[in-house]
Amino acid sequence: MNMKKIVYLLLFLWCQCSCSDELLDGPARPVLAADSVRVTLGFNSLSFESPFSAGTRSAGTRTFTVSPDGVEAELVEMPVPLTRSGEEDKVYGFWVLQFDGTAATSVMTRKAYYNCPSGTLNSTSVTLNAGTGQQRIVVIANAGSGNNNSISPIRMNLTQGTSTYNDLLSLNYFPDKTDQTAYPLYRDRYPDATNNPVWRALRVMCGVADAKITAGMSALYISLRRNVSKITILPVELDASLRTGEFPLWQASLVNIPASSYLLPMGRGSFFPGTGAGYTGHQWPSAPVAESYTIPQKTFDVSVNLFPSVAGLTLYERQAKAPVGSTQLQVMGYKIEYNKFDSDKKVPIIKRSILFHIPLGTNFTDNFSIPPNHDLTYRIRLKKSTVDGSAGETRFEPGYFGGILVGLDKNGTEVAAASGNAKVWRFSKKIEVYPQNNRCLMLENELWLPSADKDNVYFGRDTMRWKRNGYPSISFAGKCLKLMDGFENSRYVSANIQSGHYMLVASLGYRLENEISPGSDISKPHWWYAPAIGQLIGIWIAGSGLISTMSGNGFWSSTLESSGNQAYIMTLKGEVRRVDVLEDRYHGRAVRNLLNP
Repeated sequence: MNMKKIVYLLLFLWCQCSCSDELLDGPARPVLAADSVRVTLGFNSLSFESPFSAGTRSAGTRTFTVSPDGVEAELVEMPVPLTRSGEEDKVYGFWVLQFDGTAATSVMTRKAYYNCPSGTLNSTSVTLNAGTGQQRIVVIANAGSGNNNSISPIRMNLTQGTSTYNDLLSLNYFPDKTDQTAYPLYRDRYPDATNNPVWRALRVMCGVADAKITAGMSALYISLRRNVSKITILPVELDASLRTGEFPLWQASLVNIPASSYLLPMGRGSFFPGTGAGYTGHQWPSAPVAESYTIPQKTFDVSVNLFPSVAGLTLYERQAKAPVGSTQLQVMGYKIEYNKFDSDKKVPIIKRSILFHIPLGTNFTDNFSIPPNHDLTYRIRLKKSTVDGSAGETRFEPGYFGGILVGLDKNGTEVAAASGNAKVWRFSKKIEVYPQNNRCLMLENELWLPSADKDNVYFGRDTMRWKRNGYPSISFAGKCLKLMDGFENSRYVSANIQSGHYMLVASLGYRLENEISPGSDISKPHWWYAPAIGQLIGIWIAGSGLISTMSGNGFWSSTLESSGNQAYIMTLKGEVRRVDVLEDRYHGRAVRNLLNP
């Protein structure tokens, strides 16, 4: 009897199994979504890419060239090295993230961190969730470690079961976050072979693979690309026409590098990352040697900066029509004179300058983008322009923001304001912007200040107050209120300049022109002056490629609010604010009206 019961039980179990094979383990059934499976991840760290269609291992080079008057710029294809630099491929740890689909709204279902103490990335067995549809697997390497010693400002702040793929796309870091001094390389403590944290600055690497995760799948392969690119500027070559005493000092600047680097920049569209976070840049040499006429080779890691193509440009139009915010090389030659004014300190004043702008990209025709994982090498040759106002040589002239307001008829001809025929209004003169932040040229050692403050520490600094400290009886109420006429704002206070109340206006105009006699007026229309807030806004809109790369907290305008206790400033992001006139952390940037615009 017992034997019969056992036989019946076995037959029952066999029948149950035969009609419910989906519950069997092994390759005969799909694994339930709640199950975990072990999968071997295989990696392929891709080399830096080139904009040229075919690589070469020969010793030769190929170029994309642009030659407007005054500039010859080449995008150079360098030979592909037979052996790759190990440092470019180092990985000391990586995150594996899994999403339950491939859409932006797909939810993250698994997050895990894996150490690589040796710095070498090998195939790794990882745990993933099974699923019935396509799953998105993302690997982010060198983006913060998973231990308590990490100082990562991001810490892969994604929550399993809640965060989406779109949340991952938004993760970025920028220079002023904690310890990100190697930006856009990512700096953090990573454990070594003995689990001791070691500081490293590494390139973030990322890769994405879409796959159906099932039991028995042998491996999943992911190609990793760097989230930044390399830009190399070969030694800038100056023609004999520029190697003269007219411009004895030379510097280069790589500008409009986005001040936000995204962990996963692959597959982004145009206008990425946009202007929201502002820009950073590099300048070299830091202290140019007079008459050396040398700008040495430099290589930089830069964050991604994407723009739509601009078709149909001639070589001369490329600079003028470069998208606002596109990465550029700027090369400036200049001559300075030193003036002590009424101090023992010598202050450099730029008396003559020439500025070349070269918009960069993956070619010199329609492209203005810096895509991820690219190695871009440029050769630049400069010569003095034969045509005034050519595409190569420029002064920073942002537009018609100076002089009086004038009317233009439908043909663009200036007409009398009272005629009623004006169709367009604009200001009558273009303004030129001083090529560097202005130095403070006013003393601070008033008689009633403590002796410790009489050492003239402000003189020569590149930040200044709007009004000198002290002078409590001086009232600015109802003065310097013009929003678009910095020249008149500056003239208003210039007659009292010698008594020292007006640090900003004195430094940007009166003393910059080496005119220090008491009671003199800033009356010459070609003199430098402090721009009004409306002029600053115009400069930012028309020249954000230059403004946004400047350092500091913002720029003073010559416009005061009605009480006279605050002045308007503009931040590097284009924000307009009011601050106390005794604040000492803002810059001044002089402008002047061009006599023949």
